[in-house]
Amino acid sequence: MEQKLKKVLFITNIPAPYRVVFFNELGKKCDLTVIFESYRASLNVQYNWNDDAIKNFKAIYLTKKPFNPNRIKLGILKHLNYRKYDIIIVTNYAYITETLYMAWLRLTGKRFLYETDGGIIKNDSKFKHGIKHLLLSMANGYLSPSKESDNYIYHYTSSKSNIFRYNFTSISKDDIIKKCLTEEEKNEIKSKLGINESKIVLAIGRFVHRKGFDILIKAFRQIHDEDVGLYIIGGLPTKEYEEAAGGMPNIHFGGFLKKEELKQYMSISDLFVHPTREDIWGLVINEAMSYGLPVLTTNMCVAGVELLPQNCIVRSEDVNGLKEKILEVIYDNDELKRMSDRNLEKIKKYTIEEMVKNHLNIFNTF
Repeated sequence: MEQKLKKVLFITNIPAPYRVVFFNELGKKCDLTVIFESYRASLNVQYNWNDDAIKNFKAIYLTKKPFNPNRIKLGILKHLNYRKYDIIIVTNYAYITETLYMAWLRLTGKRFLYETDGGIIKNDSKFKHGIKHLLLSMANGYLSPSKESDNYIYHYTSSKSNIFRYNFTSISKDDIIKKCLTEEEKNEIKSKLGINESKIVLAIGRFVHRKGFDILIKAFRQIHDEDVGLYIIGGLPTKEYEEAAGGMPNIHFGGFLKKEELKQYMSISDLFVHPTREDIWGLVINEAMSYGLPVLTTNMCVAGVELLPQNCIVRSEDVNGLKEKILEVIYDNDELKRMSDRNLEKIKKYTIEEMVKNHLNIFNTF
């Protein structure tokens, strides 16, 4: 007798592309409905996706307006009939609409799971700690991607027994390269891109303080080797970052690139550096590892702490420490190869397909 598919409801903020991919895969294994608070993040951010990307689940949008975490989406009132779902997952207690839905579920006695992408414990005031405790304690179970996130949940709920692990990612198994390019293949792409340096250090992200690119630039300026190039890709630098680069010819700002263009830079780079001041996960780490890139990051990147060995982690905002670590590995081809092989092997466990398996196992346990 064929097993009846579980009816699952997710409530989250926006249809970020990596979430849509995950929901499509999960929707193959269950009867999935996803309530999105908003259709997109803001007026200035438009994800490169469309409704055709949604294939295997039912999507409900509470508003087509840009996402505002402090605005109550009254459309949620139409979806309070929780009894038709076997599993309900809420993804953010800090957004008022999801907070109210959590409270409704709690008051009416409906069990639900809270899923976090990550978490970093902060030195909160007693009042703020109490609020987080109140909100997080509403859930009956927690989906956590890391030890850091486990500690975060325990810190605010004093609960360990109902924390379930899943492997958080944005990549499918087909996204993981089978082997790295040869030096000849790399040089051919470099020539097309107009890159002259023999060693490439890559960083990806927006030019915001939290990403720590100012720290990376300061560290890189101390390396004094024009045959090592730093490429920061993902946005237009402000005057602050351009001045920090000081006109050095081997510090490059790549702007926004299409996926295929970004793939080229991932393929030819020798080292990936994510100098973040704070990332509750940091999916760019998963993506770099899927290209076989050696990766360095900080102790404030949860993905790095979870996925990388300790010798690939430096203290956040430690300019000298970051410089020394880059110098330690960038000229050591044998070490770069070991780091690359290890990352490719590790990331095989962090695919969308594995993430779906994790969730299905949790649904059956809960």
